[in-house]
Amino acid sequence: MQNLDLSYKEIYPKIFVYNKLLPDAKHLHETMKLSEEKSLGKYFYSEWTDWFIFGKYCHSKSQQSIIEGLKKSDQYGSEYDFDLFAKEYNLHHRLNEAVTSAISNYVAINDIALPENSYISDQNIGRYNPGVDTGEGKTMQYHTDYGIGEWYWPGEKFLLTATTYVNDDYEGGEIMFSIGDDIIRYKPEAGDILVFPSGSPLYPGKEPYFHGVDGIRKSSKFLVRMYLKYVAKGEKRWYDGEEKYGKDEWYKIAKERAEGHNTIAVFDGQLKLCSALVTQLYGIDPSTYEAKTNVYYDEDEK
Repeated sequence: MQNLDLSYKEIYPKIFVYNKLLPDAKHLHETMKLSEEKSLGKYFYSEWTDWFIFGKYCHSKSQQSIIEGLKKSDQYGSEYDFDLFAKEYNLHHRLNEAVTSAISNYVAINDIALPENSYISDQNIGRYNPGVDTGEGKTMQYHTDYGIGEWYWPGEKFLLTATTYVNDDYEGGEIMFSIGDDIIRYKPEAGDILVFPSGSPLYPGKEPYFHGVDGIRKSSKFLVRMYLKYVAKGEKRWYDGEEKYGKDEWYKIAKERAEGHNTIAVFDGQLKLCSALVTQLYGIDPSTYEAKTNVYYDEDEK
């Protein structure tokens, strides 16, 4: 491992920007574009597919899948671009090295008590198309990566989000945070790795960190997402539901009820619409938010 520069700036409490870990961001950006155009899921990443209306995305493959691909190329004499293989290998390695270091440094500096079964996720690479407007001129609305409506479910949960930006040759596209009464805007530079709370009540508590993306007006924006996650055992509420409705039926009910809780609407930087669950779960004064009327958490809330 090369010597890594863990310099960072704190653009808001608990939002760190590491800007020295990827001096080769330009070359990594070129590899990402090649991967989308030519790889077709052969090497270290899956094939690029539609990312809702936002653009395209792919994810890192398992080591076994990569080995199987190499075996098939040898067995069947299929065309295999070893130059692109090497470039994707370097991309995958550099991202893992840099982002893992940033997350580890962030955890240490903030003295975070990690939940049991914590782990850093694989890579997910995305490309935003320019001109996407999901409302109020935003490419992506304010949201938490942590599933607020699934707080009591068993399974994996998001604790920290680490978003890496490899290019900045686009217009617009600032990342925006809505935290309490504050709105924070930041235009990432090529090579930036942003580490921030995903919205879990475990960290930092009291107030979820909502984030969104301002409208991208020209050229594509590439980013890589990795997360510090943990596996929760689930709360009594979940298992009571399984017992009452049966596992399959309860999952459908709980899934429907979970929709809409981890998004928030901000108008003119002031008025905020959120689900009542947000104020309950984080102990926030309900008067600081206006409750959504189209989402509910319990049957009697309808």
